[in-house]
Amino acid sequence: LSVCALLLLSGLAAAAQNKRRSRALLAVLNDSTRGVVSVQRGPNGRGFFAKIQPPPEPFRQFIITYHAASNLNLLGVLLRPLTRRADRMVIHGQLVAHPNAELIWMRGRVPSRALGKERGAALWVQHRLDFVNAEYATRGINPSALAHVFADLQTRFGHWLYKVSIQGDDIPEMEIVLTTSRLNPEEMSALVTTLRAAGRAALLR
Repeated sequence: LSVCALLLLSGLAAAAQNKRRSRALLAVLNDSTRGVVSVQRGPNGRGFFAKIQPPPEPFRQFIITYHAASNLNLLGVLLRPLTRRADRMVIHGQLVAHPNAELIWMRGRVPSRALGKERGAALWVQHRLDFVNAEYATRGINPSALAHVFADLQTRFGHWLYKVSIQGDDIPEMEIVLTTSRLNPEEMSALVTTLRAAGRAALLR
């Protein structure tokens, strides 16, 4: 009974913490653009699903999904190796036009699509970002501006980033995945600004 009570209390405490963090992230997001954050689900103990309307330029759609996972939840921590549930945020952005420059990167992996045998794979060029020991790939006539923004993104948010993908074959074209357990909510404004710069760089001719 004591163990069950402890697990129940830890679950309630984790849900309350997750809800507070979700609200803090939404408040900063709401102040970071001229649009309004329209919450489709949450905020609650599991996170939230929201859209920025109107979306920040140069996007026609900007969606944020936050999956909350508190370390106060003892049962969740114990089951994490099995469920792989972690505190993370996924950002999807649909650009106003097809990108002229593309970039893919995943933590700890060589971009598989760039190394594959599918059509267009030979057009990808591999690069290495030495200061974070990361390999990424670009495609396009002039992806240098996008590579520069990617380096800025890694400089400021590399500790939390898991995936950066800007590809014309995907809808939406941009997907950013990052862990947020130790990310200060105040950093969200800078993150949105950097992603807007990445979108503009992808559209440059």
